[in-house]
Amino acid sequence: PYSDEQTPRDNWITGIITLGEGYHNFHHAFPNDYRNGVRWYDVDITKWMLWSLEQLGLATNLKRFPRNEIMKGRAAMKLKNAEKFAKRIHYGTPIEELPMFTASEFVAEVRERGKKWLVIEGFIYNIEEFIKMHPGGPKLIMGGIGKDMTNAFNGGVYNHHYSARNLMNSTMRVGKII
Repeated sequence: PYSDEQTPRDNWITGIITLGEGYHNFHHAFPNDYRNGVRWYDVDITKWMLWSLEQLGLATNLKRFPRNEIMKGRAAMKLKNAEKFAKRIHYGTPIEELPMFTASEFVAEVRERGKKWLVIEGFIYNIEEFIKMHPGGPKLIMGGIGKDMTNAFNGGVYNHHYSARNLMNSTMRVGKII
């Protein structure tokens, strides 16, 4: 869809049955455009017929909304749907709500309280529950406890991917170094 301000939605089955009216959302979003289905593969017999007549010189002055503006409408709806989807996902404690630790407080938590913490890019991660699951093995990750492992995480040992970052941020991030 190009807009959610009206109820019509795109439906290719309806497009086949009605010879093109299945893309009524486009028509309502861009009413002065002669097309209902703007993409070449949209089933819109009327569009194809009018285009053919225009090519033969039998139809003139067919209106076309600028492609860039059409793409803006699609992008806006995709972003809106992505935002709805993203709201259902747990991203961990927001950064602004994380407790702050000095470097010495961080070290004290590790040495005196036995926390299984490490630092990556200024954030503190509690890896205790993850040690046995680490793909590189427990020994490798345990070697980082109490240390800043930013370089190792970002390619010094292995350049971790988004999935690793997402997992850490949503399930292991417990603080920030100040």
